[in-house]
Amino acid sequence: MGTKTAFTALLLLGCSGVALAAPKAPPKRKLQILSTPPGATVYLGTVDTPPIGKTPLKNFAVVEGFTDFHFVLEGHRSEKVSVQVDRSTKKVEASLLRLAKLVLRGANEASNGASVIVNGAAFGQIPAEQELEPGRLLVEVKKPGFNPYSQWIEVKGGEILSLQVALVAEAQPVGTVFVTSDVSGAVILVDGVERARTPASIELAPGPALFEIRAPNLPAWKTTVQVEAGKKAIVEAKVRPEAAPRGTALILSNVPGTLISVDGVKTGTAPVTRNDLLSGTHIVEAFADGFQPAQAVLQIKEGEQSVLKMDLKPVEAEYGRISVRASVPGAEVFVDGGAKGAAPVELDQVPLGNHSIVVRAKSHLDFESTCEVKRNQLCSVMAELTPMATIVVTADAPDARLLIDGKQMGPLPFEGTVTAGPHQFRVEAKDRIATEQAVTLQPTAEPRALNFILEKPGATVEPMAEGYYLGSSAYSGVPLGPGYNTLDVNVGVPYLLEARGMLGLLDKLAVGVALRILERDKSLGVAELALRAHTGFRPLTALSLGATAEGWAGTNFGSSNSFGGTLTLLGTLHFRDKASFSLGVSGDLIRDNWENEPTISATEPTGNDVAARMRINGTVLLWMTEKMALSATLDGKVAGDDRLMYRENWFGLVKNDPRIYFRVGATWSF
Repeated sequence: MGTKTAFTALLLLGCSGVALAAPKAPPKRKLQILSTPPGATVYLGTVDTPPIGKTPLKNFAVVEGFTDFHFVLEGHRSEKVSVQVDRSTKKVEASLLRLAKLVLRGANEASNGASVIVNGAAFGQIPAEQELEPGRLLVEVKKPGFNPYSQWIEVKGGEILSLQVALVAEAQPVGTVFVTSDVSGAVILVDGVERARTPASIELAPGPALFEIRAPNLPAWKTTVQVEAGKKAIVEAKVRPEAAPRGTALILSNVPGTLISVDGVKTGTAPVTRNDLLSGTHIVEAFADGFQPAQAVLQIKEGEQSVLKMDLKPVEAEYGRISVRASVPGAEVFVDGGAKGAAPVELDQVPLGNHSIVVRAKSHLDFESTCEVKRNQLCSVMAELTPMATIVVTADAPDARLLIDGKQMGPLPFEGTVTAGPHQFRVEAKDRIATEQAVTLQPTAEPRALNFILEKPGATVEPMAEGYYLGSSAYSGVPLGPGYNTLDVNVGVPYLLEARGMLGLLDKLAVGVALRILERDKSLGVAELALRAHTGFRPLTALSLGATAEGWAGTNFGSSNSFGGTLTLLGTLHFRDKASFSLGVSGDLIRDNWENEPTISATEPTGNDVAARMRINGTVLLWMTEKMALSATLDGKVAGDDRLMYRENWFGLVKNDPRIYFRVGATWSF
């Protein structure tokens, strides 16, 4: 076939390639979908749709545009990651927070059915158990008629914490009634029930109470008293019908300024004298700061003065101890607002009762707690300080607002501190596409700057056929997708070695470079360097059509050189991402310039060889792993000229252009 005929064939092949063009199908992107930890079930759009699989997912095709990815893993907080999928998107990943479990049980029967509140939110009724986010929690248990229970706890991710709660019934309030009479030893009846003999101090529940005082051979004396909780009432019974005899009393104390009360009535400070006391017995009480209250019985005789000395004993000082340690060495400790130095702190002679504890450290959240000090006991506090990070968040939209882990943080720009560790940042703005980003923050006072670009909504893209670039390669009709690359290495005839690299550049366009080495009579014949372009489309999931164009130049680094170009039309049957079979028709234009060498047969002339050829080739590609495949290609010349450069090939085993070529090799995708 002459050169003119070959050019005509190439032109017809090019026109056929144009005829195979089809309307542009909307693009998809192959993504890696990852989670920490792995094994999370992934849903697209909403969790009501069927899941797409479990992490890690590799080379999963997703339509370009705004997509919500939902990650669900048992024992962890579910996460939603919203992503604008485009040609720059390579992977989507989420960090799943491990949940803790709180189990509450009743230590006594009274605790069952009590309401549980955790950090102000209803938690159920005892017995109760529930998963929740780790951290510091306030647990409260309440039930009518019982004293409330509360406790601060710290739970970690994956931890199961059990609490036994015992509720104590509320103490009933009482009031006190002092009863005296002008007849010593008279019987005291309250609501018809004998309670004591005069004088006496009686505790009663609040409300009205009927007192009846009886003495032998004398009529009963009655009165009704309104008893009030926490208060004292006085009953002075006049049982004798005639005027009762009276006497006087001098009351002393070993502590100056002691407050004296007679029969529940404040009389004055010791020493004190009473001149109008009825004959009989009376109850005297004495009170002084720093001393224990004292009580005594005073006997009054008619017309006489009685002397009573009240001996008060000092109150014994009662103390406890406080020990404060912190997870951050050198953290500053404050007790009841006063600085106590760097942790660890040991305090002696601490007054009994509740004391506030605050522990502070740079780049950490303040730890706050309450320590109840009991007599001769140690109250120990371990401050687990939460690391904090400083952030500065900005966006290109003036009305943007920030959400962190689903919580509204306010408008942007935002500057503040949040706990260190993994967080989900989301930025929203009117008339913009919201964007999300998973960020792991380190505990530091140096602010970390985060800037979010919010794109405006674009035109709606038609959904692409499932797996548009699935199984694509340098051998297939459809080229590599944007951002995907391959390296092919082959050995065979006529080329001893061929290495090709292809880069997915644009939708339906890949470019690459190839190096081929031709051996001639046991020495280097020609090394060819080629530039390639590959385009195509996929009308069906199992079928793709395309074309490659190649221009090349070669040299033996001496007096010989070669130039040429090849156009190939391709059709490929795809078996998902497991295998493919490609059939191609190629047209070559070749110009070889060489001079005879001593090692080449003298019958080979010196000069130029211009050849035009047509070939048919088929390639089988078997994917062994997600990234690596084996290939085999059989190529045959069906029309045109032999190529004289192919003589004396493969160490002299191939004497002339064999016209049937083959190569085997491997392909790596990355």
